[in-house]
Amino acid sequence: MVNYDKENCEPFQRYFAYYTVEQMAMLWCGIEPHDFSEVIGECTYPRRAIPQHPYISCLEFRAAAIMDSIEAKELAVGRDGRCHAISDDHVAPERRTVLLKDFKEWLIKTFPNEKPKLIFDDIERNTHSSITVEVYQTLLADRDHLQVRINKAEEVFREQKRRIESLEGENASLKNMVEKGVGGMDGRSERSYLNVIGGLISIMLSKSPGGQRYSIFDNQSAIIQTLLGHYVGKYGISDTNLEKKFAEANRSIRE
Repeated sequence: MVNYDKENCEPFQRYFAYYTVEQMAMLWCGIEPHDFSEVIGECTYPRRAIPQHPYISCLEFRAAAIMDSIEAKELAVGRDGRCHAISDDHVAPERRTVLLKDFKEWLIKTFPNEKPKLIFDDIERNTHSSITVEVYQTLLADRDHLQVRINKAEEVFREQKRRIESLEGENASLKNMVEKGVGGMDGRSERSYLNVIGGLISIMLSKSPGGQRYSIFDNQSAIIQTLLGHYVGKYGISDTNLEKKFAEANRSIRE
């Protein structure tokens, strides 16, 4: 058997598919083709080719709507799948067939809110009647592009948050070391701590080679105010002392 693209052929097969009035009404009701025979076997016929089912009540009314549109010359009809057209030719109700493509056009015009899944594909069902498939696909692509940008922004936010938390942790660790070392720190040790503090201040107020800020702080005063807000009453955490220590640290790291 010759290989071919079955998926590429299926849309064209559906485009020229035809059904009897009963079958088209069943598709409209959401009844799968493999259940047609069972459903028909349970029906009575108040009118020719108009099935009445004991519990699928919409079947009769939808079949009647199709038949009435054929007789009103609003929907093209064929005989046994051939010569579909709007004409005055008489076709027995049981032999009347309707092309799927013609039925879809009639349904959109007559019942614009009706888009049964067995007749319309996903794109058609999600497209407003005033929006073309091309416009819908463009909107879908724009939405996907925006989602990519949102995902990227979330990644950047998480990375910035991680950096801030890391810097805050280092700051707390340094504070703890300074508190523990008060009173017993020699000149060399103090110089070492001042260099660490000065280095951290410099980094927190700097930017990466790519221009990205390393922290949320714009200046040294913002760092001091944040420390005062988080550690009210802690030994050594005062506006005057922080200004003094930061100044010493800045001088130390530059020497």
